[in-house]
Parts: sequence; structure tokens; C-alpha cells
Amino acid sequence: MPRPRTYSQAARTHSVTVRVTAEQHAKLRALAVQNQDTLAGYVEKLLTQQSTPHAANQNDGHLPPLAIAELKRLVNALHAAALAPEARIDSENRAIAIALRDVLQVLIADELLAKRINETQQKVSADDTQAPKARNEFQRVVQIYPSRQEGGEP
Repeated sequence: MPRPRTYSQAARTHSVTVRVTAEQHAKLRALAVQNQDTLAGYVEKLLTQQSTPHAANQNDGHLPPLAIAELKRLVNALHAAALAPEARIDSENRAIAIALRDVLQVLIADELLAKRINETQQKVSADDTQAPKARNEFQRVVQIYPSRQEGGEP
């Protein structure tokens, strides 16, 4: 009796082989275990889905672009709600909406500034050349010997 199929589509008759270092293999295996999958299954998902489940966690501490866009949308909505003349809200709620709008605007500006700084630092470090190292053939060594005329040893 043949083994039951573990895939839903047609039989798989082709294979792909990739060589990796021991470090890369260990990292892939750890990610596969973290996603409760086999190494082969995890690599197959990486190839077929073109994305990884852990990619959302690797954003270098910055908000994803969709989150920034959503925050901007909220700022615009708060601005419209707080300052619209036809909005019938009391002054206390209006002040809360304006304060929340201001906080979100600062958060967005700070996030965008942090991204620009990070990109600039990466660009500078990529373009920055190493300082030249001293080369031994151009270094002179000067040694002082006693004069022979003063009765020194020959």
C-alpha cells in the first residue's frame, strides 16, 4: 500500500537543490520549528508564498508603511471631526480629539524621521571608505649609533 499523499495537487516529479552554510541551515531549521513545520515544508512555503510568517516581526523597529498610512487617515478623520463647524461635539471632546490628533501627528513625524535617519546612516556606511592602513615598506626606522671619532668602539 503506497504512502498517503501529503499534498493536494498533482504528483511532484521535480526537485530543487540549494546549498547553504551550517549557520543558514540552523536558522532555517529554527524558523521551521518556530512555525511548526518541517524544514522542507517551510522552504516550500517560502518559495510558493513569496513571504514568510515571521517577516512582520523583522521591521527594524519601524512601523510598516500600511500602519503609517492608517495613522495618517486617523489624523485626517480626527481633524475633520474636531474642527468641522457642523460637528456638534462639546468643547471637552473637541479638545480630546485635537490632542489625540496632535499626538498621532508627532508619532508619524517621529517615525518618518527615524526611518530617514536609518536609511541615511546605511547609505553613508555603504559609501564610506576605510581609512588607509599604514604600510610597512614606507615606514622608516632611524637608529642612532655613537660616533667613531670620539673613541667609541669600531
